[in-house]
Amino acid sequence: MAPFYQYMDTENFKLPHDDLQGIQKIYGPPDKVPQPTKPLPTAPPHRSQPPSDPRKPDRQTRPPRIPTGDKPSQPNAKPNICDGGFNTLAILRREMFVFK
Repeated sequence: MAPFYQYMDTENFKLPHDDLQGIQKIYGPPDKVPQPTKPLPTAPPHRSQPPSDPRKPDRQTRPPRIPTGDKPSQPNAKPNICDGGFNTLAILRREMFVFK
């Protein structure tokens, strides 16, 4: 959740450089990710049962689930705060913050 004063498209949002510097000043630079090593060779597992028939699925397959409500239907439209459906709201420094 994040407060908003006005709606903005966040799909292609990039944090400004000075904000990145501020975060790194507080928390330090990002950790260097070690390069993965090659796994050691392993023997194939011993099967006590014969392999299943590949033509028969092991379990019933379901159609993919379509996500709901994550993106606004009109991405550039400002949300109408009169519609309700808020998670919470807060008044700080005499300003109202609405969380959806």
